[in-house]
Amino acid sequence: YTPFKKYSNSNSNNGLSSNVISSITEDLNRNLWIGTEGEGLNYFDRKNNIYTHYKYNPNNKKSLSSNLVKAIIRDKKNRIWIGTHLGGLNLFNAENKTFTRFTNKKDDSSTIISDEITSIFEDSKSRFWVGTNGGLNTFNTETGKFIRNVIGDGNDAVQYIYEDTKQHIWVATSGGLYQLKNGSDVFIARKADDAERLP
Repeated sequence: YTPFKKYSNSNSNNGLSSNVISSITEDLNRNLWIGTEGEGLNYFDRKNNIYTHYKYNPNNKKSLSSNLVKAIIRDKKNRIWIGTHLGGLNLFNAENKTFTRFTNKKDDSSTIISDEITSIFEDSKSRFWVGTNGGLNTFNTETGKFIRNVIGDGNDAVQYIYEDTKQHIWVATSGGLYQLKNGSDVFIARKADDAERLP
């Protein structure tokens, strides 16, 4: 078997902030971004074995918006995006080590549908998908505007987003499986009692 090296939190600042890990991604420099359930975001400089912790600060609007991190990705422009529980979507600003927040605004349909992020995915066409407990969004990372995609009854919780080799987008939700075929703009339901074979 292959033995794994275990990394655990410690009382020192140079370690993981929590043992409850929710998400992880590698950046352009091969360093790790590690999300935790309740203790924020960890940046691990692998070469120098140094940890940096980023946490929510109620007095700083440029801090991480929530310590409950649910998803992290590096996009095609090498930017780090963090999805949180009840804190919306965050963009890490590498130059000044701050965060830009994208959250729901009640009367603005161009904002994210829910601040409970469950998944983030950038597809081969550079479309940026954000899954939430309230539904699916596509996000224009340049304008900061969201489009709320209607799938199922409109508010199914999104669990996972995937793109297959045919560039079809698959969305796993609390109400079933949905497919967006390459070239289409309509999601098709794939229910458990659907006799049709999945393409």
